[in-house]
Amino acid sequence: MNEKQVVNAVADYFKEYKSVYTQFEKSIQIGHYQCKADIAVYTKKFPQKLVAIVECKKVGSLGKSKTGIEQLKSYLCASDTCLGIFANSLNPTDWIYLENLGNNIFDELTENQFIMSMISEIETHKDLQQRVSDKLEKLVLQEASNKLKTSATKRRIQAKTDYFVEQEAKKKYNPRQNSGNY
Repeated sequence: MNEKQVVNAVADYFKEYKSVYTQFEKSIQIGHYQCKADIAVYTKKFPQKLVAIVECKKVGSLGKSKTGIEQLKSYLCASDTCLGIFANSLNPTDWIYLENLGNNIFDELTENQFIMSMISEIETHKDLQQRVSDKLEKLVLQEASNKLKTSATKRRIQAKTDYFVEQEAKKKYNPRQNSGNY
């Protein structure tokens, strides 16, 4: 079994989780070097949020597995995620699941602990994103209400808003009008 089969097995494993997607050959900057992790796992809700990194080797490459684990650790240290998998088997129970605790300290997790950490990472990010969005919306509305002192100003803004919404709706529902607008 070659490395590509292991990569495909890992990608198939993550298809089970509807809230994430995988990217192959993810570039990771480590110092002056550009490296490529075999698989990067992202959330679908926040596509830029990296959740986990996977380094794969061919089945049975026990002699080089230590190198693969060190590669994974360096990717985790250089990225904004703390979860990783080293896979040199088609069976997820044989994979090594890691969590980067910082300062080059890693904890080996069980498969279930890894999944729970991944879900927690996604939920924490979603909660943080919502709180930031709510706070920003509140500030914008507060600032807008401070500036809307007269009813004439309010009517002008409402008219512009209505016009904008109408134009966007036309674009969305009239494909002919949409072509060539970009």
